Formats: sequence, C-alpha cells, structure tokens
Amino acid sequence: MNPRTPTGVDPKCMEPYKSEFGQIELEKIKFNEQIIENILNQKRIANRSKSHIYQIELLLKDFAKAVNWEFNFNDITNFLDEKRRTLSPRSYRKYVLFIRWLLQELNVPYWNKLQLPKVPKPQKIIIKKPMVKQVILNLWNLRINPVTKFRAISAFMLGATSGLRTEEITRLELEDIDLENRTLYVRFGKSKDVEERVTFFNHETQAILRYYFEIYDGRKELFSQRSIEYIYEEYPEVFRVGGLDIRLKHMRKFFIQEWERRGGSLAIRKMLAGGSIEDEEKMDPKRLLTGHNTVEIELESYNFQDPEDLRKIYDAVGIRIFD
Repeated sequence: MNPRTPTGVDPKCMEPYKSEFGQIELEKIKFNEQIIENILNQKRIANRSKSHIYQIELLLKDFAKAVNWEFNFNDITNFLDEKRRTLSPRSYRKYVLFIRWLLQELNVPYWNKLQLPKVPKPQKIIIKKPMVKQVILNLWNLRINPVTKFRAISAFMLGATSGLRTEEITRLELEDIDLENRTLYVRFGKSKDVEERVTFFNHETQAILRYYFEIYDGRKELFSQRSIEYIYEEYPEVFRVGGLDIRLKHMRKFFIQEWERRGGSLAIRKMLAGGSIEDEEKMDPKRLLTGHNTVEIELESYNFQDPEDLRKIYDAVGIRIFD
C-alpha cells in the first residue's frame, strides 16, 4: 500500500465527478414557438380534440414564458416544484406530461427523468335522476338567448339518455343525428373509441332536439363547448345540485349508473356508450353462465347486435328523466 494513499485512492481522483450526462443537464436549451406548433400538429394529426390541443398550447407557453424560452434541468425542476405546490395533482400531471413531450421533440436525452406522478382516484360520485332533472329545470328557467339555452338543455339531455362523452357531444353535427329514429352515429375520429358506434336517445330528448333544431341559427357549432362553458361561468348556481357542481361530463356517469340500476346488460351498455367496463365485469351475472372471463371476449367473438335490435333493448331498459 502506498503510504501517501492509505485508502488506495489517488487524491487527484477525489475531485467532484461530473459525468457527460450531468453536464448536458446543466446546459441551456433554447426553443421557440415552432417547436410547440410541431407538437400541436402531431396532436391534430392524431385527431385530438380542439380543447385538448388548446390546453397543450396554453401550458407549454406558460412554461416558455416562465423560463424565457430556454431551460436546463434545474429550470424544469424549479418550475414544476412551483406548480406542484399550487395545482391539483391532475393539473400538475398535465404539466409534467406536456413538458416531457417538449423534451422529446427537442431530442433532450433526459426527458425520461420526468416521471409522471400518480393521481389519486377521484371521489366516487353518484348521479341520480332527481339531480339531472333539477339541472334541466334550472336551465329551462334561465332568461337567456333561446338558442344558447336549448343548446345546453339538448346537450345535457343527450348525455343523460345516450351516454355520450362530452367531447362526442360537442363534435356532433346535424348529419350525425337521425331525429326521427332517435339514433346517434358516433363517427370514427370523433371519439376515444377505435370503432364507430350507434347509440340512441329517448322520446324526451327527441322532443327537445326537435325544438332546438327549429331555432338553431347555425352561427355556432351545434353543441359549442364554449357556449356551454359560458353558462357554467355566468350562472354557476344552475349546476349546484345535491352538494355537487354538475357538469355535462356527469351525464354520461348518470347514464351508466342508471343503466345498471335498471338492470341493463353490461355488454349492450358497452356497445351504446363505448369505453371500458373492466371494473364492472365481475358484476355481470351472465359470466356465470357463459364461463367467459371478460365481457370484452363476448363482444369480440359472440355478442353482435344490429341497430334495430339495439334500439329495442335500449327502449326496454327505459331511461327517462321526466316521468
């Protein structure tokens, strides 16, 4: 052993170590609006909703302004620390996700160091018929432009009686709605689901839609999301029912819960409303008879229904808002 180095390590080698990767983390990386536009264009090509694309742009430009369009890893960390302290877990996660996309677009090697945080599961919300009915009546009693009012009423009634998602409703066009046969066509590219589907609405919704179509002036999208949000902002008391702030997204929740309360088939509900039913598969008594592990297997291989049979099943379940 060298007496000058009793530890066996040369003192010259005991200086703070900086890896090449660590040096990259300290370097400032510049970007511009075109980089953000590239990300937005990718999402447009993937047919993401306008509201989703707008949110990406808003959050990334907030980051850009905070770091003056250049950053290193420390800048990202400081920015996200501030957001974590002031935002909900779900909103904070969006910042992390969108900044990851930015780093990937810039080919920054440490993009995967931004681990996506876990988001607590939302509180279980139960929506029942009297709550939906009260929101519709509150909207009905508003003294506002009739087109704006009946746009919102129609959207809420569609969500409650057809199970459509908010983005599916706001993307509907006149040709997607067969008013006489109470049928909705959810086209490919207007839904999260990879397959097109048909669903239905009841006679109550049919009557409201008929009136709305008579007064609809075509100046805005048929179910303009901004128009509905305007009512949220200007008349929040309309939506406060049963201790909750009811939104259009809750109408799909009501449809799914009411379908189950009325004994509707899980597989048929999946055909009508789309989405996943993994959490509820264990509740389907038909599994005990067929031996299938999941409802998904039945839908892929066995359970096919034509639109006319689906409408009969839908009507038999009999979801209504006003008795």
